[in-house]
Amino acid sequence: MLAGVTGALACVQDPIDAAAIAAYTVGSVGDRVVDDRGYGLVATDLLDEIPSVLWQREAET
Repeated sequence: MLAGVTGALACVQDPIDAAAIAAYTVGSVGDRVVDDRGYGLVATDLLDEIPSVLWQREAET
């Protein structure tokens, strides 16, 4: 999950920035999904939340 998000962001960001943004995003998505569904997740459970976390972070900056 982290590698995929980092790779996607590295296409449009500096690689170091992409890695930092991806780590924050994947961590935030994981926290959000665990709060909603509990533990016992697989990577595909996180996919739907990635855009909303990125948009929320963009709005905060």
